[in-house]
Parts: sequence; C-alpha cells; structure tokens
Amino acid sequence: MQIRRVTGPACCLLIALLTACAGGPEEPYTTESGLTIQVLQKGRGRALVRGQRAVFRYTVWLEDGTQVESNDPEHGGEGSAIAVRIGESRVIQAWDEGLIGMRAGEVRRITSPPELAWGDEGSGEMIPPGATLTFEIRLVEIR
Repeated sequence: MQIRRVTGPACCLLIALLTACAGGPEEPYTTESGLTIQVLQKGRGRALVRGQRAVFRYTVWLEDGTQVESNDPEHGGEGSAIAVRIGESRVIQAWDEGLIGMRAGEVRRITSPPELAWGDEGSGEMIPPGATLTFEIRLVEIR
C-alpha cells in the first residue's frame, strides 16, 4: 500500500471535513436580520423547532468583552439552567431566531445587534442602551 501526502487545497478541504465530522467549530454566518451565528460544538439528536421548550446554559458579554451574566459553570456562572419556549416571542428575538435547529449538547455563539436584543432601552444596570451582545449558549435538553 502506498501512502500519499495531501497538500495544498486538498489538504485544507480534508482538514475542514475532519473538523466538521468531529463536531468542531464551524465558520460563523450572518442572517438577513444581522444576527451572527457560529456553531462551536455540534449536538446530537433531534433539532429544536419553533414552539418547543428547551433547557439552556448561557453566558452573555458586551461588545468590549465585559461578561454581563452567566449560568454556565464553564464561564464561572452559577445557578440553574433555564427552561424557555423558543420561537414564540418569550425571549429576545436573537434567541428566537438563533437557537432554532440546535441539538442537545450543541454550543452556539450568537452575536446580536441591539435591535434583536434590548435595543435603545437596554436592560437594567448591566446592559446599556444600544448594546451589541454576544451569547454563548449550550442546549442541555429539549423537553
């Protein structure tokens, strides 16, 4: 048996395929609404659809990197995971749009323009008006 060295564009394609099959990070993409989504870790099982209740761990940062809130122990967060219904305007629009299609165990990074989060009002003392927010969201389970 002869072993061939793979170089150039074929090598890049092979690495990309192996990364995708291994569940590694994907390239980010931006939706028409301006939401940027990146799958950091692929999940398994059925995909989350509009109207389903799901359990999440999350961390949110301001554009300057300041961590605002987290319930994810991987980012120093404490507290319980949250259960929310997706796609029915019960959460910010960035979540309603950006979490559809996730699978249990999946982790996504979502960067939201202000109009898909808390807009010109902000939220409490931690999220200022007009804030662009980055969320790292882990889908624990679909109920």
